Amino acid sequence: MDPSPATDDIEASRAELFKNDEAADEAAVYADTTAPEDPEYLEHPAGDLRITFSPEKFSETVHFDHGVDFSHIVTTIAEAYPAYDWTKCKALISGIKNQQPKPKTLLKCPDDDHVLMAPYASATLKLITPSISALASLQSGQAAAAAMSARNKRQRRQARISALPIRGGRPNNIAGFGSGSSSAQADAAYTFHTLRPLPHLPHPERSTAYLERLKADPGIRAAMRKHRFSVGLLTEMDPMEYTASTHEGTTRVLGLNRNQGEVIELRLRTDAFDGYRDYKTIRKTLCHELAHNVHGPHDRNFWDLRS
Repeated sequence: MDPSPATDDIEASRAELFKNDEAADEAAVYADTTAPEDPEYLEHPAGDLRITFSPEKFSETVHFDHGVDFSHIVTTIAEAYPAYDWTKCKALISGIKNQQPKPKTLLKCPDDDHVLMAPYASATLKLITPSISALASLQSGQAAAAAMSARNKRQRRQARISALPIRGGRPNNIAGFGSGSSSAQADAAYTFHTLRPLPHLPHPERSTAYLERLKADPGIRAAMRKHRFSVGLLTEMDPMEYTASTHEGTTRVLGLNRNQGEVIELRLRTDAFDGYRDYKTIRKTLCHELAHNVHGPHDRNFWDLRS
Protein backbone atom coordinates (compact mmCIF):
# COMPACT_ATOMS: atom_id res chain seq x y z
CA MET A 1 0.00 0.00 0.00
CA ASP A 2 1.39 3.40 -0.94
CA PRO A 3 1.82 5.41 2.32
CA SER A 4 2.27 8.75 0.54
CA PRO A 5 -0.64 11.33 0.65
CA ALA A 6 -3.15 11.15 -2.20
CA THR A 7 -4.50 14.70 -2.36
CA ASP A 8 -4.25 16.67 -5.60
CA ASP A 9 -2.20 19.42 -3.93
CA ILE A 10 0.42 17.02 -2.64
CA GLU A 11 0.64 15.24 -6.00
CA ALA A 12 1.02 18.57 -7.82
CA SER A 13 3.81 19.63 -5.47
CA ARG A 14 5.57 16.30 -5.90
CA ALA A 15 5.53 16.85 -9.66
CA GLU A 16 7.62 19.97 -9.15
CA LEU A 17 10.37 17.89 -7.58
CA PHE A 18 10.13 14.75 -9.70
CA LYS A 19 9.76 15.68 -13.34
CA ASN A 20 8.90 12.29 -14.81
CA ASP A 21 7.19 9.05 -13.90
CA GLU A 22 10.45 7.18 -13.46
CA ALA A 23 11.69 9.66 -10.84
CA ALA A 24 8.29 9.59 -9.13
CA ASP A 25 8.49 5.79 -8.89
CA GLU A 26 11.93 6.14 -7.35
CA ALA A 27 10.51 8.51 -4.74
CA ALA A 28 7.79 5.98 -3.92
CA VAL A 29 10.44 3.31 -3.39
CA TYR A 30 12.24 5.58 -0.94
CA ALA A 31 8.98 6.24 0.86
CA ASP A 32 8.29 2.51 1.16
CA THR A 33 11.72 1.69 2.60
CA THR A 34 10.87 3.24 5.97
CA ALA A 35 7.80 2.13 7.82
CA PRO A 36 5.62 4.81 9.49
CA GLU A 37 6.48 3.46 12.92
CA ASP A 38 10.20 4.15 12.37
CA PRO A 39 11.23 6.78 15.01
CA GLU A 40 13.21 8.72 12.41
CA TYR A 41 10.18 8.79 10.12
CA LEU A 42 8.04 10.15 12.93
CA GLU A 43 10.63 12.78 13.83
CA HIS A 44 11.22 13.95 10.25
CA PRO A 45 8.09 13.39 8.11
CA ALA A 46 7.69 14.68 4.55
CA GLY A 47 7.58 18.44 4.22
CA ASP A 48 8.08 21.56 2.12
CA LEU A 49 11.33 23.21 1.11
CA ARG A 50 12.02 26.62 -0.38
CA ILE A 51 14.63 26.42 -3.17
CA THR A 52 16.26 29.48 -4.74
CA PHE A 53 18.81 29.83 -7.55
CA SER A 54 19.64 33.49 -8.12
CA PRO A 55 21.31 33.36 -11.58
CA GLU A 56 18.06 32.09 -13.11
CA LYS A 57 15.76 33.97 -10.69
CA PHE A 58 14.36 30.61 -9.61
CA SER A 59 12.46 30.58 -6.32
CA GLU A 60 9.85 27.93 -5.55
CA THR A 61 8.50 25.91 -2.66
CA VAL A 62 8.47 22.16 -3.34
CA HIS A 63 7.12 19.21 -1.42
CA PHE A 64 9.45 16.30 -0.69
CA ASP A 65 8.84 12.77 0.60
CA HIS A 66 10.69 11.11 3.44
CA GLY A 67 13.88 9.61 1.98
CA VAL A 68 14.65 12.37 -0.52
CA ASP A 69 18.27 13.47 -0.24
CA PHE A 70 20.36 16.43 -1.42
CA SER A 71 21.31 14.73 -4.70
CA HIS A 72 17.59 14.51 -5.65
CA ILE A 73 17.21 18.25 -5.23
CA VAL A 74 20.34 19.06 -7.25
CA THR A 75 19.53 16.59 -10.03
CA THR A 76 16.04 18.03 -10.43
CA ILE A 77 17.28 21.62 -10.73
CA ALA A 78 20.15 20.53 -13.00
CA GLU A 79 17.69 19.11 -15.52
CA ALA A 80 16.06 22.53 -15.79
CA TYR A 81 19.34 24.49 -16.02
CA PRO A 82 21.98 22.37 -17.82
CA ALA A 83 24.30 25.32 -18.54
CA TYR A 84 25.78 25.08 -15.03
CA ASP A 85 28.32 22.72 -13.51
CA TRP A 86 26.18 21.06 -10.84
CA THR A 87 29.02 18.80 -9.70
CA LYS A 88 30.33 21.87 -7.87
CA CYS A 89 26.96 22.86 -6.40
CA LYS A 90 26.69 24.16 -2.83
CA ALA A 91 23.62 25.00 -0.79
CA LEU A 92 23.47 27.69 1.88
CA ILE A 93 20.59 26.78 4.20
CA SER A 94 18.61 29.18 6.39
CA GLY A 95 15.43 29.00 8.42
CA ILE A 96 16.17 25.63 10.00
CA LYS A 97 13.82 24.75 12.86
CA ASN A 98 15.38 24.44 16.31
CA GLN A 99 16.48 20.84 16.79
CA GLN A 100 19.33 18.88 18.29
CA PRO A 101 21.71 18.01 16.86
CA LYS A 102 21.52 20.97 14.51
CA PRO A 103 21.72 19.97 10.81
CA LYS A 104 24.52 21.29 8.63
CA THR A 105 23.92 24.77 7.22
CA LEU A 106 26.21 24.19 4.24
CA LEU A 107 25.87 21.27 1.84
CA LYS A 108 28.32 20.49 -0.96
CA CYS A 109 28.30 18.16 -3.95
CA PRO A 110 29.39 15.40 -3.96
CA ASP A 111 30.33 15.20 -0.24
CA ASP A 112 26.76 15.66 1.00
CA ASP A 113 24.82 13.97 -1.81
CA HIS A 114 23.16 11.51 0.57
CA VAL A 115 22.17 13.97 3.29
CA LEU A 116 18.42 13.60 3.81
CA MET A 117 16.23 16.66 3.35
CA ALA A 118 13.78 15.68 6.10
CA PRO A 119 15.51 17.72 8.87
CA TYR A 120 15.30 20.81 6.63
CA ALA A 121 11.50 20.94 6.38
CA SER A 122 10.30 24.56 5.97
CA ALA A 123 13.90 25.79 5.47
CA THR A 124 15.31 27.68 2.46
CA LEU A 125 18.08 26.24 0.26
CA LYS A 126 20.06 28.84 -1.67
CA LEU A 127 21.83 26.96 -4.47
CA ILE A 128 25.12 28.27 -5.82
CA THR A 129 27.13 26.78 -8.68
CA PRO A 130 29.30 28.20 -11.47
CA SER A 131 28.22 28.30 -15.07
CA ILE A 132 30.22 26.17 -17.48
CA SER A 133 31.27 29.27 -19.45
CA ALA A 134 32.41 31.04 -16.28
CA LEU A 135 34.60 28.09 -15.32
CA ALA A 136 36.18 28.08 -18.77
CA SER A 137 36.89 31.81 -18.45
CA LEU A 138 38.46 31.36 -15.02
CA GLN A 139 40.63 28.47 -16.20
CA SER A 140 41.78 30.57 -19.15
CA GLY A 141 42.66 33.41 -16.79
CA GLN A 142 44.63 31.08 -14.55
CA ALA A 143 46.59 29.80 -17.54
CA ALA A 144 47.39 33.38 -18.55
CA ALA A 145 48.40 34.17 -14.98
CA ALA A 146 50.72 31.15 -14.94
CA ALA A 147 52.40 32.29 -18.16
CA MET A 148 52.82 35.80 -16.74
CA SER A 149 54.25 34.41 -13.51
CA ALA A 150 56.84 32.41 -15.48
CA ARG A 151 57.77 35.52 -17.46
CA ASN A 152 58.15 37.55 -14.27
CA LYS A 153 60.42 34.89 -12.77
CA ARG A 154 62.66 35.10 -15.83
CA GLN A 155 62.75 38.89 -15.46
CA ARG A 156 63.70 38.64 -11.78
CA ARG A 157 66.44 36.14 -12.61
CA GLN A 158 67.79 38.50 -15.27
CA ALA A 159 67.60 41.34 -12.76
CA ARG A 160 69.79 39.44 -10.30
CA ILE A 161 72.32 38.79 -13.04
CA SER A 162 72.29 42.45 -14.06
CA ALA A 163 72.88 43.50 -10.46
CA LEU A 164 76.23 41.72 -10.25
CA PRO A 165 79.26 44.09 -10.06
CA ILE A 166 81.22 44.65 -13.26
CA ARG A 167 84.96 45.21 -13.49
CA GLY A 168 86.11 48.56 -12.18
CA GLY A 169 82.63 49.96 -11.72
CA ARG A 170 79.34 50.08 -9.90
CA PRO A 171 76.62 47.45 -10.15
CA ASN A 172 74.39 47.59 -13.17
CA ASN A 173 70.91 49.02 -12.79
CA ILE A 174 68.42 46.30 -11.85
CA ALA A 175 65.95 45.29 -14.58
CA GLY A 176 65.73 48.83 -15.89
CA PHE A 177 64.82 50.33 -12.50
CA GLY A 178 68.00 52.20 -11.71
CA SER A 179 68.30 55.71 -10.34
CA GLY A 180 66.74 57.18 -13.48
CA SER A 181 63.65 55.00 -13.49
CA SER A 182 60.25 56.34 -12.48
CA SER A 183 57.94 54.87 -9.88
CA ALA A 184 55.33 54.50 -12.64
CA GLN A 185 57.59 51.97 -14.38
CA ALA A 186 58.00 50.08 -11.11
CA ASP A 187 54.25 50.12 -10.51
CA ALA A 188 53.71 48.60 -13.95
CA ALA A 189 56.05 45.70 -13.20
CA TYR A 190 55.41 45.05 -9.51
CA THR A 191 51.64 44.86 -9.36
CA PHE A 192 48.60 42.61 -9.78
CA HIS A 193 48.52 42.05 -13.52
CA THR A 194 44.99 40.65 -13.71
CA LEU A 195 41.96 41.27 -11.48
CA ARG A 196 39.02 38.89 -11.70
CA PRO A 197 35.82 38.49 -9.62
CA LEU A 198 33.86 35.26 -9.54
CA PRO A 199 31.20 35.74 -12.24
CA HIS A 200 28.76 33.20 -10.77
CA LEU A 201 28.35 35.19 -7.55
CA PRO A 202 25.96 38.16 -7.27
CA HIS A 203 27.17 41.64 -8.33
CA PRO A 204 30.66 40.76 -9.65
CA GLU A 205 31.18 44.44 -10.53
CA ARG A 206 31.34 45.25 -6.80
CA SER A 207 34.07 42.68 -6.31
CA THR A 208 35.99 44.17 -9.25
CA ALA A 209 35.83 47.61 -7.63
CA TYR A 210 37.05 46.10 -4.34
CA LEU A 211 40.00 44.41 -6.06
CA GLU A 212 40.87 47.64 -7.88
CA ARG A 213 40.88 49.50 -4.56
CA LEU A 214 43.35 46.98 -3.14
CA LYS A 215 45.56 47.22 -6.23
CA ALA A 216 45.65 51.03 -5.99
CA ASP A 217 46.22 51.13 -2.22
CA PRO A 218 49.35 53.29 -1.67
CA GLY A 219 50.65 51.04 1.10
CA ILE A 220 50.22 47.90 -0.98
CA ARG A 221 51.90 49.52 -3.99
CA ALA A 222 54.86 50.67 -1.88
CA ALA A 223 55.32 47.19 -0.39
CA MET A 224 55.20 45.56 -3.82
CA ARG A 225 57.80 47.98 -5.21
CA LYS A 226 60.05 47.51 -2.17
CA HIS A 227 60.00 43.69 -2.31
CA ARG A 228 59.50 43.43 -6.09
CA PHE A 229 56.31 41.44 -5.78
CA SER A 230 54.49 40.56 -8.99
CA VAL A 231 51.17 38.69 -8.88
CA GLY A 232 49.66 37.15 -12.00
CA LEU A 233 46.02 37.02 -10.85
CA LEU A 234 44.24 38.63 -7.89
CA THR A 235 40.76 37.18 -7.47
CA GLU A 236 38.06 36.67 -4.90
CA MET A 237 37.43 33.47 -2.98
CA ASP A 238 34.10 31.70 -2.92
CA PRO A 239 33.01 32.03 0.75
CA MET A 240 31.48 28.56 0.68
CA GLU A 241 34.53 26.93 -0.87
CA TYR A 242 36.74 27.18 2.22
CA THR A 243 34.24 27.11 5.10
CA ALA A 244 34.01 24.09 7.39
CA SER A 245 31.54 23.66 10.25
CA THR A 246 31.93 21.13 13.06
CA HIS A 247 30.56 20.76 16.59
CA GLU A 248 33.50 22.91 17.72
CA GLY A 249 32.58 25.84 15.49
CA THR A 250 33.15 27.24 12.00
CA THR A 251 36.55 27.61 10.30
CA ARG A 252 37.00 30.14 7.50
CA VAL A 253 40.03 30.49 5.20
CA LEU A 254 40.60 34.21 4.52
CA GLY A 255 43.22 34.00 1.76
CA LEU A 256 45.35 31.71 -0.40
CA ASN A 257 48.59 32.20 -2.35
CA ARG A 258 49.13 29.68 -5.14
CA ASN A 259 52.61 29.00 -6.53
CA GLN A 260 54.32 32.01 -4.88
CA GLY A 261 52.22 34.74 -6.45
CA GLU A 262 50.80 33.05 -9.51
CA VAL A 263 47.31 33.47 -8.03
CA ILE A 264 46.14 35.14 -4.81
CA GLU A 265 42.57 34.54 -3.63
CA LEU A 266 40.91 36.75 -0.99
CA ARG A 267 37.70 36.21 0.94
CA LEU A 268 35.94 39.46 0.06
CA ARG A 269 32.32 38.56 0.77
CA THR A 270 30.37 37.73 3.89
CA ASP A 271 29.21 34.13 4.28
CA ALA A 272 25.68 34.92 3.07
CA PHE A 273 26.94 36.78 -0.06
CA ASP A 274 24.94 39.85 1.05
CA GLY A 275 27.88 42.15 1.74
CA TYR A 276 31.65 42.55 1.95
CA ARG A 277 34.09 42.10 4.78
CA ASP A 278 35.96 44.96 6.45
CA TYR A 279 38.50 46.54 4.10
CA LYS A 280 41.27 46.76 6.72
CA THR A 281 40.88 43.05 7.49
CA ILE A 282 41.12 42.10 3.81
CA ARG A 283 44.09 44.44 3.31
CA LYS A 284 45.87 42.75 6.22
CA THR A 285 45.12 39.34 4.71
CA LEU A 286 46.54 40.49 1.36
CA CYS A 287 49.79 41.58 3.03
CA HIS A 288 49.97 38.15 4.68
CA GLU A 289 49.50 36.38 1.35
CA LEU A 290 52.07 38.58 -0.40
CA ALA A 291 54.68 37.44 2.13
CA HIS A 292 54.09 33.90 0.84
CA ASN A 293 55.58 35.04 -2.48
CA VAL A 294 58.93 34.59 -0.74
CA HIS A 295 58.37 32.23 2.19
CA GLY A 296 55.96 29.29 2.14
CA PRO A 297 55.90 28.11 5.76
CA HIS A 298 55.01 30.40 8.66
CA ASP A 299 58.53 30.41 10.05
CA ARG A 300 60.61 33.22 11.53
CA ASN A 301 61.68 34.43 8.07
CA PHE A 302 58.03 34.72 7.06
CA TRP A 303 57.00 36.72 10.13
CA ASP A 304 60.05 39.00 9.85
CA LEU A 305 59.02 39.85 6.27
CA ARG A 306 55.35 40.12 7.27
CA SER A 307 56.17 42.68 9.98
